[in-house]
Amino acid sequence: MGDMGGAMAGLGALFFLFYLIGVVIVGVPFWFILKRAGFSPYLTFLNLILGLGTLIIMIILAFSKWPAGESGRTSTVQDLMRQFQGGR
Repeated sequence: MGDMGGAMAGLGALFFLFYLIGVVIVGVPFWFILKRAGFSPYLTFLNLILGLGTLIIMIILAFSKWPAGESGRTSTVQDLMRQFQGGR
C-alpha cells in the first residue's frame, strides 16, 4: 500500500510538468500577440484560469480597438517607401 502513494506522487509531478509545458506553449504566443497589438502582455496570465482566460483574451482582441492600430508596427520597407514617395 505504501508503494501506491509514491506512484500517485509521481503522477502528480508528471501532471504538473505537463501543465507547465502547456502554459508555456499557450502563454508565449499570447504574450507576443498582446504586446504587438498594444495591450498589456500581462493579460496572458488570465490563461492560468482553467482555459477561460483564453476566451476572454480572444474576445478582447476581437471586439476592442487596438491601441497599436490595425496593423501594429509598420515594417522598415514600408517606411522607406513612404519616405521615397515624399510622404511622412
